[in-house]
Order: sequence, then C-alpha cells, then structure tokens
Amino acid sequence: MSTIIFGDGGGSGDGGGSGSSGGRGSAGGGFGGVALLNPAEPLEDKGALGTAPMLLGASFPAACWAPGLRAQVVLAGFSGTPWKDPQHAIAAPAHDEATMAPQVVEALALMDQREARLGEILAQSAELDAPFLALLMAAPGGRPGLSALAACALAVGHMVGMHWKAQFNAPRPVQVYPALLPVIPTPPHPSYPSNHALQAYLLAGLLLEALPAGDAAQKKAMGTLFERLAARIAQNREIAGVHFQRDSQAGKELALEKILPLLLGVPELAPVLAEARAELAGIAFGAAPGGP
Repeated sequence: MSTIIFGDGGGSGDGGGSGSSGGRGSAGGGFGGVALLNPAEPLEDKGALGTAPMLLGASFPAACWAPGLRAQVVLAGFSGTPWKDPQHAIAAPAHDEATMAPQVVEALALMDQREARLGEILAQSAELDAPFLALLMAAPGGRPGLSALAACALAVGHMVGMHWKAQFNAPRPVQVYPALLPVIPTPPHPSYPSNHALQAYLLAGLLLEALPAGDAAQKKAMGTLFERLAARIAQNREIAGVHFQRDSQAGKELALEKILPLLLGVPELAPVLAEARAELAGIAFGAAPGGP
C-alpha cells in the first residue's frame, strides 16, 4: 500500500551550527508531501499517473529558499569583492608577554560572570543569530527575508573570519594561560579575530540597514541596541574562556569598518535586503518611554 506523508519534509537541516561553525544548517528542509511507494506492490492504475495536467509558468518562491542556501548566492557575489586586499585587512596581533599579560588579566576578571552567563553562552554557541531574530519576531516561515539576511551575515562572516584566522594563527586563551579553564570546548580553529564578534556585528549592521528610514536619531538608537547585543555575544565568548578581548575588538572592526561597506554593494544582497525591508515596512518609530 502506498503512503503519502504530508508536512514540511524535514527540519532546517544539520549542516552546521551558527557562529564560527558556519551558519544555520541548510542540508535538510523541504516542502510539500513525499510519496513513499511500496516497491513490492504494483500500482493499480499506472495510466492514471500520466493523465493529470502539468503546471506551467511556475518559479521557485523566494520565501521557500532555505536561508543558509540563499546566503550562499550572496556569498558567491561577495567573494568577487576585494575583501582580502590590504585596505580591508586587520592588524596582525602580537603574542609577546607584555601584550598578552593584560589580555589574560582581563579574561581572569570575567570568570566571575560564568555562572550568570552560562545559559547564553551555550545557546549562542549553537545559534548566535537567534537573539537578533527574536527581537524582530523573525523566522523562516514568518519573515524569510530577515532570516536570509541573518544567514548572509553568518556565511560572509564565517568565510572572512576563517581567512584571517589562518593568516594570523593566533593561540586560544587556554594555550596562553591554561588556568582560564574554558567552560565550553575550545573551537578547532585559531582565536583572532573572533568569528562570533565578526558575525554578530555584521548582522547588527545589516539589520540596521533593513529598518525603515524614519527619524535618524531613533534609527541610530535602534542601531545602538543591535550593537549592544553584538557586544554581549562577543563578550560571552570571552567569559567562556575561548577568546581574548582583542579577538572581539578585531571582529567588530572587521565587520563594521571593512566588510559591511563591501557587502552592501554586492548585487546579490539587494533582493534579500529589499525583502527584509518590506517585512519591516509597517514599523514606525515612536518616542522613547523614558526610565533608567
């Protein structure tokens, strides 16, 4: 007997966690029904399969793209920009004792916050874009443009960060000072720059571009909110013991000063950004409520 299973064809996939492991998984997912046929049972009426009409003129809807896969289209366009040229580079980090001592002292001072931040640290190790998307009630099924925009930040940040990590090969905090005892596994790639910082600040910048024009001061205030969230995500990696403060600072500089201007000029990003803007088009800035 043949069985038809209707549903969404699977989850969002398991091609990788967000952050430095590289964007939401995009290997799975799907839409519509899947026919599971029993090969041992012959079809009762094979001829009927050819009598239904074809559907012509269709095109794949943008909302049905897996965000991570759509981001690969933008990544391909971004790869043609001069993002590796010297003017878009960050400074090489020093590893001498005088440079590293204050970094270690700062990391030790943050250890007291581990218990309070552990929940965030664990959640953001898997999906650093989730807090941003939650702010705007975005999900692939509800605001696919915003979800795709977030995936673009993760994909581009992942590639750029790994390039510079390979160039500098900076040690992780536990290699410099084992007594830091990270509370999560140390990622299997170099420390500088922080990819969580790079991706989070890049996402903050893209979301600001998606907001309605409105009042400049109010929009700037929203940008400050996005950047504060990016800063918290970056600092959580320092608290966890897997990054130094300088890693986070380099990720921020790379995102906002070097990469974001290039990414905004990529033609493949334009339709994604336009869809994200359309999803937020009904938003208007009101007065601040006041308070502390």
